Amino acid sequence: MSDRLPSGRDPLLAAEEGHHNSTPPADAESSSSTSAVHRAWRWVVAKARELKAEVLALYLAMDDPRTPWVTRIGAAFVVGYALSPLDLIPDFIPVLGLLDDIILLPLGIWLVRMAIPAEVLADARERAAGMIARGERPPVNWVAGAVVVAIWLACAAWAAVALRGWLQSDKEGGDAIAAAVSGM
Repeated sequence: MSDRLPSGRDPLLAAEEGHHNSTPPADAESSSSTSAVHRAWRWVVAKARELKAEVLALYLAMDDPRTPWVTRIGAAFVVGYALSPLDLIPDFIPVLGLLDDIILLPLGIWLVRMAIPAEVLADARERAAGMIARGERPPVNWVAGAVVVAIWLACAAWAAVALRGWLQSDKEGGDAIAAAVSGM
């Protein structure tokens, strides 16, 4: 998740600069809607930063020997998915593409957080805050990305086999299409 505007500037700083502009707005109505947009944007950016910090804390807690092994497995799935360069449901699919980011990921984080001992989570959050303050980035999990690609390839292969079977069973005009598909 990027918390930068397309210009590369921090959105919180840009929002503050826009809010403290010396020229008054044209009308009060546009000012209040702009202010609401700035507040909403600040809230979204703050929540995104919290989510990134929490995922990093879960990653650090996962490596802590005080964390139970079952919790480590759950944390590995959640952190792996969060840090994966690919989504199980691509974001370009309307509504469904954002469900994993809005519902599934926070739900997974919450479940794993409940299973991690409090002192381990507190230590991990402190270490994560230090890493973020130093500008260190969490690692990208290419293994989780490969698992997501494998799932998509398996789904595509299943769809191709199902389509081929459907086309071959269709006796009314499906023979030409089946021949074209089987020739691929």
